[in-house]
Amino acid sequence: MEWLIPASESTPQVHYAPETGTLSLEGESYPEDVAEFFGQVKRWIDGNFQPGGDYRVSLKLWYLNTGSTKSLLDILRLLAAKVDAGARVTVEWHYIADLELMREAGEELLEGCRVPWKIVPVEPE
Repeated sequence: MEWLIPASESTPQVHYAPETGTLSLEGESYPEDVAEFFGQVKRWIDGNFQPGGDYRVSLKLWYLNTGSTKSLLDILRLLAAKVDAGARVTVEWHYIADLELMREAGEELLEGCRVPWKIVPVEPE
């Protein structure tokens, strides 16, 4: 089932495309209520990523505050638990090619993650 949370000024768009098994978060992330915003993402993943399923999580987050970073770590832990339960999950961290700081942020977040991941440069528009 397709799922969409439209982007706002301070939150990324969240979209699940069932035909590709891709959950994407794209935009800037500095929500006023970090727990509420990311809580709904965690609940959705927990209820929909099933053992035996193939999933891709695409993160195109151009700015993150500290609360968003902590929430992403929680999501990565949840994804690792889903992998342990038999789901096949890959995480892609997209960053604008000339913003090395965001590449490094992605590497730091994903280094200890037990989910397969890759860093993907995106050409600036």
